[in-house]
Amino acid sequence: MRYARPLALFSIAALAACVGEPRDAYDGDRPDENVAPQDGTDPAATCGESAELPPRAKRDDAKHTVIAECDGEAKELAVTVADDGLVRLRYGTDDRGSIVPVSAPAATAPLRAGRRSSSIVVCTNEFEILIDPGRCAVHATEMATRKTILEDGEGDGFFKKDSQVGVVRRSPEHERFYGLGLHTAAGRSARGLDLRGTVIELYNTDAFDPASVGFKPDTPSLYESIPFYIGLREGTAYGVFTNDTFRTKFDLASSDPNAVRLTTSGPRVDQWLVAGPSMKDVLRRYTQLTGRMPIPAPWTLGFHQSRWEGPCEGAPADRPFCSAASIASVAQKFRDAKIPADGLFLDIQHMNGFRSFTFDAALFPNPEALTTDLEKLGFKTHTILDPGIKIDPAWDVYNAGLAGGFFLKNPNGSVHEGEVWPGPSVFPDFSASATRTWWSGLVAGLAKRGIRGMWIDMNEPSSFKTGTVPDDVLADGDGRPTTMAELHNAYAFFEAKATYDGMKAARPDERPFLLSRAAFAGQQRYSAVWTGDAPSTWTTLGMTLPQLLHLGMSGIAFAGSDVGGYSGRAESTPELFARWAALGSISPFFRAHAEKDARRQEPWAFGVETEDAVRSFVSLRYELLPYLYSAFDETARTGAPVLRPLVFDFQNDPEVATIADEAMLGPSLLVAPITKSGASGREVYFPKGTRWFELRSGAVFEGGKKVTIGSAAEPLPKDALPIFVREGAVIARYPVQSFVGEMKDPPLTLDVFPAAKEKTATTLYEDDGKLGGPSSRITLTVERTSTGTRVSATRDGAFAPKHASIVLRLRRIDHGAKAAALLAVDELDKTTTLVTLPDQLPFTVDLEHDGALDPDGDIAVPVRVKLPPGTPATTAIHVATSRTGWTHVPLARTGDEATGTVPAPRGGYGFFKVTRGAWPTVEKGLGCAEIANRPAFGSTTAIVVDVKAWADHCP
Repeated sequence: MRYARPLALFSIAALAACVGEPRDAYDGDRPDENVAPQDGTDPAATCGESAELPPRAKRDDAKHTVIAECDGEAKELAVTVADDGLVRLRYGTDDRGSIVPVSAPAATAPLRAGRRSSSIVVCTNEFEILIDPGRCAVHATEMATRKTILEDGEGDGFFKKDSQVGVVRRSPEHERFYGLGLHTAAGRSARGLDLRGTVIELYNTDAFDPASVGFKPDTPSLYESIPFYIGLREGTAYGVFTNDTFRTKFDLASSDPNAVRLTTSGPRVDQWLVAGPSMKDVLRRYTQLTGRMPIPAPWTLGFHQSRWEGPCEGAPADRPFCSAASIASVAQKFRDAKIPADGLFLDIQHMNGFRSFTFDAALFPNPEALTTDLEKLGFKTHTILDPGIKIDPAWDVYNAGLAGGFFLKNPNGSVHEGEVWPGPSVFPDFSASATRTWWSGLVAGLAKRGIRGMWIDMNEPSSFKTGTVPDDVLADGDGRPTTMAELHNAYAFFEAKATYDGMKAARPDERPFLLSRAAFAGQQRYSAVWTGDAPSTWTTLGMTLPQLLHLGMSGIAFAGSDVGGYSGRAESTPELFARWAALGSISPFFRAHAEKDARRQEPWAFGVETEDAVRSFVSLRYELLPYLYSAFDETARTGAPVLRPLVFDFQNDPEVATIADEAMLGPSLLVAPITKSGASGREVYFPKGTRWFELRSGAVFEGGKKVTIGSAAEPLPKDALPIFVREGAVIARYPVQSFVGEMKDPPLTLDVFPAAKEKTATTLYEDDGKLGGPSSRITLTVERTSTGTRVSATRDGAFAPKHASIVLRLRRIDHGAKAAALLAVDELDKTTTLVTLPDQLPFTVDLEHDGALDPDGDIAVPVRVKLPPGTPATTAIHVATSRTGWTHVPLARTGDEATGTVPAPRGGYGFFKVTRGAWPTVEKGLGCAEIANRPAFGSTTAIVVDVKAWADHCP
């Protein structure tokens, strides 16, 4: 089966490297090069005033390291150059490094170091690092911009306090910070997305609060600890990665408005300074160091449904996730409701007494048959795995782990016991390679039973009585004995690695899929993540988008949230669920999930209007899967987030630096979800330097301006999701499918949004969906010519999927479209459709047009009304609309249908109701229920209305 996937569009404007040469911003895995001077001089003599180091410094050329002797408690500072853009700063004499290794590139050019007055200077093409050899104060300059990015002030630098160590650095008021994994600071910061002024403590925590039925909005620590942030000073970006799995705290100019303070419970401060000057450069280099996520299986990008169900005994019919039969009925209901979906998750109710790797024999008697039946409907089955292993001498898994010595041990050598869902439990020591091998074998056994995805939960690790496994519990440390104080934040990392390896071994041709609640830096290589036990509140929804953006800026691109909220209580309303589904549809990972006592949160659980809204969001996502897939390819090559803040792509626009309620989905789509209760509209800022087109209608917006979408008179309906396209982009689409791969050779539509001036290029990635299978990238170039627009395509790679057709649609061609292979011109939609191209490359198409755009105004939206039985044959059908002052306008009637148009602003909403000429005859819903005003979106997409009853025919 073939999978084609779309484009990752990027601006082809070159970024200047630190040596002044243009650089491709999307250069994949190409290593940064230490470029030697071209004038024949000795590289080592080109740093500072002299190649001779001051007396209190020494160099180790074999390790590309300069060591400075310190007067303070650090004793020494070692500066190691890995390549031009990655420099390690290690304070103290402990050089053991983190238990989670990094993949630092091997330096190839000579070490460049010298002195300036009494200071040490270490140079690369990207950095100049100045060190006071006595105080070991650091001053780092980014070479392309000649701007300071890191500086120790008087009295700053390395410190010790009690049992902790840390470092303090100066931070000017304008400096901004992004990243540091998952935290509630994303919703608490008074500076929007900017984390300045907050304190973030990284300690993986099961933050469940019974009163909140999830984490509190101000909880100090959540599930995922990523000690990496991106700083932005005067338009120049840089990164700092603290390679430390111990509990750490980042005070980002909170206690001191002019300082950043890092504190760690570990014995050392070990950091990597990552060069920009763009955020794209920073994340490319950082993910070169910690690893990049592999391209996921195409089906993982679809919609997934989950629920923790219970109690399951006695009434599985009332609990749709309680038995194999009930789960099959959920799958069929998705198909009957025509809501696309690809995954169903089994929470702990499927297990035998909450034992991982087991199935309840009464409720799930034949797991292989269940997974096979679901596969026939296009569903992949996922099971949850908790690390806590039940203490049960009659259970072979427990006995094998005990015999192999695979469980964590107390300081006295006894096996550590805690308590989780199965009761008294023990915990695997995933930091031991032998334990990971054992665990991988158990995972492989599940995979061979048809399980396609693993969901690893409770892996902070959580233990009910003590909160977590105590810090003094012993751990192997991959042969370097340590304790849980060091392993804690990395526990999920090692579990994810073991689980990934087990799935890969069982299904060597498939791409493993894992979802993990806890995470550490680099875990993007093994798993996706979600935001954990998020309460079903508007407050939580409001912080979810910034949480996902900070995760993306931390290198964790494959992330999502529980659509509707985990708790399913309190504010779990149709409006909240619809708005959350809209956000989920543009999140990298898209799943609805809730706990056992929540109200039902399947798409159909909130009424027809909400179900229709969810169907529209899910359907749009499936249309855009080729584009989304290509965005993941960009992530796999460069580390760029799939869902990213505006500042990532528009770093030079100061207006976007703090915007947290908009985002870029891939490089070409601006998304602005509605996340406030009762919101009738929302303000959208369009980054400067480019025009923007509303995705469905082609309505035009100028960059550098704020526009309010929706109003009190014409509020944004439940199915509203403002999405805009950057000019010059090509957006690839498929027809909506029930599941990924349902169509063997789906037709491919390429929506082209011509740029006003610049030549642009978009990358469409396609592959066969298999691990290590063939792939290709199509470069789609759009350029203005003297007579119109030229679109061309070339392919790089061996994979050439078949498509039933390839259709080019040029959007907003308002005048005089002419082309040799013209199929159709839609004057109302301002869209020109070109010839159905043969499925072969390369191709070049020229379209003649003048480029001028007409002002946006109202558009006549086609409407078709299906009439209920008993409607008088002689009665004229009318619509009353908000755009015409709610006057009743007749439609054309033929039998049991009426057709016509409804006015709506292009790219906006009008509202209407159907009548038979007066309000006493207005339409009603099922059972003669009242219905809301129907929205009409300003595009040429036809609206189908199914009238259930008339007011004057109701009792």
